[in-house]
Amino acid sequence: MLLFAAMTDAVRGSTAASGTAPDAVALMARIRGGAGDEPGLWWWSGRVYGRRPAEIARPLLTVTGIGFSRFTRTADGSWQFAMSEAGFFADLDTGEFLEEWVNPYTGAKLAPPPNRLVLRYRIAADGTIVPPFPGISFDGRIGPVTMQGDTVWVGERLMANIPPPPPGAKPMGPAGNALEFSSFVARRADVENTALAFCPATMHHQAAWPFYDWLGMAGAAGDIFTDISGRKLTGAAEVPPALRARIEGAHPGLLAAPGI
Repeated sequence: MLLFAAMTDAVRGSTAASGTAPDAVALMARIRGGAGDEPGLWWWSGRVYGRRPAEIARPLLTVTGIGFSRFTRTADGSWQFAMSEAGFFADLDTGEFLEEWVNPYTGAKLAPPPNRLVLRYRIAADGTIVPPFPGISFDGRIGPVTMQGDTVWVGERLMANIPPPPPGAKPMGPAGNALEFSSFVARRADVENTALAFCPATMHHQAAWPFYDWLGMAGAAGDIFTDISGRKLTGAAEVPPALRARIEGAHPGLLAAPGI
């Protein structure tokens, strides 16, 4: 309850009377995380688009999955963030999970791989995200906070230039420039309610990356864009049945023990 109270003060501190800025990270922890320092569970779904130079973007795939987000405040005022995520590619029209897919750019038949990501990084008290990987050009931040009526939005930006890996090393992702923008949204009344352990929330996420390695287009000029919306869940029982079965098949036990 002390953490909830601090988050309530962060929201109330943004009023015109006080003239002070809200604590963006505390708000993000309240909206995106779970009760106290427990992880929040999110469902999300959206579309993946491809774009080559001199061409308009084209829809390629549906992507859907779940993610756990945990925030833990440390004694120096910074935060430790941990995320555990599982996602899957599906057909654009039917939403059926894909075992095989034809890349429209190359004509090659491919098996879209499941996505499994565990990520940890530190967030400074002012919202600056400490680079989670050494040796890359990186800019990350929690914020800004936007309030209108009873709605609160908290943003997150992640921008990086990922170099090619050294010979024999595992890549951190597609080499090149990547950027991700997310907005997490809740009712101000829910955020301020210290008696409410679960804060209902939604999110919107957009990202741009070089072509995924698994597309078999290494070195090709172009970009991948994702546009995703999601909702925080009260528990694993709210995960859609087909997705839950897919998760249990690919990552047994993940919903019960996310590993963060």
